[in-house]
Amino acid sequence: MASTTPTSPEAISEATSTGTTDTSPSPSQAELLGAAAILTLPSPEISLRHLQVDKTLTDMIVVNLLPVSIVKDRGFRQFLKVIDQKYTPTSQHTIMRESLSRLYQSKKEELINKMEEISWCSFTTDLWTSNTTMGYITVTCHFINVNWEMESSVLTTAHVPESHTSEYLATELRRIADDSKISTKIHCGITDGASNIKGKVRINQWNNLVCFAHTLNLVVTCATEKINEVREIIDQVKNVVSFFHKSTKASEKLRQIQTTFLL
Repeated sequence: MASTTPTSPEAISEATSTGTTDTSPSPSQAELLGAAAILTLPSPEISLRHLQVDKTLTDMIVVNLLPVSIVKDRGFRQFLKVIDQKYTPTSQHTIMRESLSRLYQSKKEELINKMEEISWCSFTTDLWTSNTTMGYITVTCHFINVNWEMESSVLTTAHVPESHTSEYLATELRRIADDSKISTKIHCGITDGASNIKGKVRINQWNNLVCFAHTLNLVVTCATEKINEVREIIDQVKNVVSFFHKSTKASEKLRQIQTTFLL
């Protein structure tokens, strides 16, 4: 029985070329297919590089608050080709369903581990409405870390579909605190002056302080509305701004005057 020898990629190339002859045994079809499969497998370096770029791309989208659809933009894909011609960006669907989810879980675990190291914390919270009229609650935790440095971390921004009663909001706030492992560490919750917002903190038997900046804003707003002289000045300023916004000729003249007087 004739013996066989391992077939290298170079031998395959030489055996399949039409202009050469060789006295060694010809490689079988199975050997050619096996070698071709080996040649087409991605190298570990390329796979690792692809994963690194995918992760960095996801980080960039999060840090810069970019739309995930950027991966489909022609200009962005051309930019990536200049950086690395072999790299093809992950699909928008994969980033939404997998990459962002993995990053979220990773950051959440890091935050919970950090929360386990502290003894006390406070939080600020507020309700807001999106452009599509969906209600949300955002909770931010404030604490001093083990190195005696002040830190603030957003625990969550969660959709609140039900009526914003004190009882419902208190349940949501407790769920968020339990999920972040800080329920027994909360010293104080800072909110605005709305009764349902203050109620959600007090129902959970946490101390509550009303935000000073929010209170000051209410004082100034109320005062300017009741003092006729101040309200007239504000109205005049609004009219001036509105005039220049509606007239391109007037805006250009204003810019020329500002340039002349170095304003």
